[in-house]
Amino acid sequence: MKRLLLIPILLALLLSAACQGAATETPPVAADTQAAIELTTVPVSQVQNITWEWASDGQTAIPDPQNYNVVFLPDLSLTFKADCNNGLGAYAASGSNMTLQLGAVTLAACGENSQFNAFLQLLAGVTSFGMQGDQLVFVVDNGATTMSFNNAGPAATPTTQPAPAPFADSTWYWQGTNFSDGSQVFVPDPSAYSIRFLADGTLEGQADCNTFGGSYTLADNSLTIQLGPTTLMACPEGSLDSDYLQQLSQVATYILQGENLFLNLALDSGDMVFNQQPISLVPSSTPTFTQVPPTPTSTPRPVVIVPTATATKQPSTNSNACKVVSAKPQGVKLKPGQSDADMRAELKNVSAEIWKGNEIDFVLTGKIDGVEIHEGADRWDLGVDVAPDGTYVFYLDLEAPDEAGTFGETWAMKLGDKTLCSWSIYIVVGD
Repeated sequence: MKRLLLIPILLALLLSAACQGAATETPPVAADTQAAIELTTVPVSQVQNITWEWASDGQTAIPDPQNYNVVFLPDLSLTFKADCNNGLGAYAASGSNMTLQLGAVTLAACGENSQFNAFLQLLAGVTSFGMQGDQLVFVVDNGATTMSFNNAGPAATPTTQPAPAPFADSTWYWQGTNFSDGSQVFVPDPSAYSIRFLADGTLEGQADCNTFGGSYTLADNSLTIQLGPTTLMACPEGSLDSDYLQQLSQVATYILQGENLFLNLALDSGDMVFNQQPISLVPSSTPTFTQVPPTPTSTPRPVVIVPTATATKQPSTNSNACKVVSAKPQGVKLKPGQSDADMRAELKNVSAEIWKGNEIDFVLTGKIDGVEIHEGADRWDLGVDVAPDGTYVFYLDLEAPDEAGTFGETWAMKLGDKTLCSWSIYIVVGD
């Protein structure tokens, strides 16, 4: 895996290459770079506790300044955001002179057009600072270039609060992520991807061969994760460490459901699925769905409506409109071959649109060690319309395998290829 870090040698190589070309006159560097760009020297205290968003690299405007910022704290530490990553560091200032020491930083892959590396390289080269109007300006490499920052307001002071049990002081293992476009990521070894939320508002976790720390804030069901120091080991090929850290930094809300924790990504782009057990939900190798049976009439299986929805004609949408109220069983103990257990998922329509019975399906998307524990087909029709605020209960008979162990399945409610919501259940088989 390629990991991009600060490469101070780059500037030296560029200068060396320039020196080897044809002899040309080099314009003299201004002795007083601050005077050359008309900066006003201010006490460092005037730039502390403010979120400074990167506006320009000295030549061009930054198209997404909200994704790049730096905050100077009074204790001479700093925090920064570099696109989809966050980092910590320290600084020293005397008069107009300033140096920045960048420390731990997350290493998620931010995308092809990210300026993550350029931002960090420029920060590492800061030699002085000053104000130009309302902008904070860094002089980089004694005048080689500059960085301009806009005042985005006072830096947020995290106000953490204990999370409700068992959210806090429990270790949660990442099983996978269901994205809103219908794609899914399954984690082969959830024990290598964990997170633990502590009651004091801090967090710690493991991302494959690396460990990380950070903090989090809660407001109702809103959850913001601020990643902090992260080790920088190069994990084996195929590792999901970067994906895991990137998704954690995008969490916006959460749903706590028994031993399942769903971390919902911003803009309803997907749901990270966690469990208190390191259960691997390996997807079916090649989904071959049997013909969907007609919706049962004489018996309520596989579905029950509570309450019966009164449908009014409204157009269907692709919005993420499903809330998993509960899903069982979660670790119930069964004997080998026992078949008197049920899977029961209570789902609520939290949108303003009707769930159309002929458009929505329930689909088996994953199973532990490739072993199915439900009886019947792997795909079922919704079969009836469910009005907004209506609650739908989907349930199937379960049968314990003949061998001992932990077995489980992941199901999804889908509108075409789009996953509206998903849930996981598991059983423990033994004598």
